[in-house]
Parts: sequence; structure tokens; C-alpha cells
Amino acid sequence: MKQKPLSILILSDGRPGHYHLAEGVVAALRRLRPVAVTKLDIARRLPTRVMMAALRTAGQPGLVWRLGYGGGALPQAADLVISAGGD
Repeated sequence: MKQKPLSILILSDGRPGHYHLAEGVVAALRRLRPVAVTKLDIARRLPTRVMMAALRTAGQPGLVWRLGYGGGALPQAADLVISAGGD
């Protein structure tokens, strides 16, 4: 029976040490089972404390995502999200 690929979303701030760490985790998982990887490059535009306050107040993750990262729609649902670094 063929195993369903593990859906992985890598959030990357573009810093080599950060995305290499995330890619290393994916490589280790790939040895254990099939994976389907989506990579999303992001750049934080607001401090984390501002984004968390907005999330608590508004309770709308999509709005906080667009304001904090300048992204459009929220990324597709994934079985696993991997990210390293502060952004």
C-alpha cells in the first residue's frame, strides 16, 4: 500500500542558515516517507508583539498575515510547517 506524502510547508526568511536547517529536516523526513514540499519566502513587516496583539484583538489570522507579512491569502494547509529564525 502506497503511503500518502506528508505535506510540508517551509516558511523561509531567506537567510541561508535558516532555510538550510529547514531543508535538512525535510531531507531526514524524506528518508522515512514520501513528502510534498511547498516553500514560501516571507519578510516580516511588523514586530511580533504587534502581530500577536492584533491577533488577540481581531482574532483574524488572515488579516494579521496580510498586515504582518504582506502576503495574500494564507498558505495552504499542511501536515507540518517548518521554519527557523525569528522572522
